[in-house]
Amino acid sequence: MLRCSAVALLALTACTSLDEGITDDDVAAAAALAEAPAAGVDYDAQIALWCPGADRAAGVPSYRGLAGTFTRLGLPAPGEPSKLSFAPTRDEPDAAGAFTGRVGTATGTTRPYAGAFLALPDNPAIGAVIGLDIGGDGTVDQTSFVLALRRSPLGTLTGLCLAGRDHPFLLSRTLF
Repeated sequence: MLRCSAVALLALTACTSLDEGITDDDVAAAAALAEAPAAGVDYDAQIALWCPGADRAAGVPSYRGLAGTFTRLGLPAPGEPSKLSFAPTRDEPDAAGAFTGRVGTATGTTRPYAGAFLALPDNPAIGAVIGLDIGGDGTVDQTSFVLALRRSPLGTLTGLCLAGRDHPFLLSRTLF
């Protein structure tokens, strides 16, 4: 199980075994998100384009309704998920449990991976984040910033808009 509560990006790097989990690419992606308006990029338009129907304005107050499988259309960049199935043991407001899925490789294919996950809701210092502990060894190996959510009228999560290497991407709920 992951043992970490983040209050700021610095706190993330100081948490147990997280120094290996947050890469320079993660920090660069977070910096790019923060600088996007200054660079003339309309980030709300980017989310609208790449994550249709996701509500950035509502933020990520909780992960209620996360249990299930989410799939990305198209091939992912290396290291980005193409499919994630979550089996949370809790989901309100933060979520934790087990995951399985597929991740992009440098050869343009995907490979399976699984382990434990921890998802933190909006935090004024860093926003919302999902940490994946691949293999369940207690080390967060992959961190993804959650930019927006898509919910059904009943409150079930139907989409996760995550920060990607080149642009945001949407993981949509599937039946399998």
